[in-house]
Amino acid sequence: MEYSIRTRELLLELAQAISKSLELDGGQVSEALNLESCFQVLVGNNYPPYAGPDRVMGISAHSDHGLLTLLFQNGVDGLEVNHNGQWLLAKPLPGSLFIITGDQLEIVSNGRYKAVVHRALVRGEQTRMSFVSMIGPCLDAIVEPVPELARSAPQGMEFRGIQYRDYMEHQQGSRINKKAALDIVRVQHNILTCEGTPNN
Repeated sequence: MEYSIRTRELLLELAQAISKSLELDGGQVSEALNLESCFQVLVGNNYPPYAGPDRVMGISAHSDHGLLTLLFQNGVDGLEVNHNGQWLLAKPLPGSLFIITGDQLEIVSNGRYKAVVHRALVRGEQTRMSFVSMIGPCLDAIVEPVPELARSAPQGMEFRGIQYRDYMEHQQGSRINKKAALDIVRVQHNILTCEGTPNN
């Protein structure tokens, strides 16, 4: 119980820092997503040893449906993040925590922060364990870009609003496919109409 409370507090503090990094009031992202009533998930993952010649997928490539994820690992390699189309090993440092940005942060920041695509591979002769604490908006919150960020973007609003509960149900009910769930809220700019003129 204490771990849940402490990790929630840390992630809420990070949300305030992110708000400031976007040149918004420190509490603006938290207020927009009603994080005082945030959704929190705690998960423990256990990946058994595997000494085969190839690597086995523990969890396929995906982005997290929430806002922020705090990940603690037991020091055994396996987490990889996709950066510019390449898979990079996120080597755990002793006593360190990983923070993974999720889909809701990409939406509320109008794409200024990107949801991190990551996966878990099973390899080696040691058991890998990870402990995840993720926060998301209040289930009833309508998640959409903060208006100031949409107004200052060259293309305007990059995502339409969606209730977090609906987004999460869609993402969890679909086959894991990187960041495909974001497509249901992504605004399509410059789509040609029947007359061949851009439809913004």
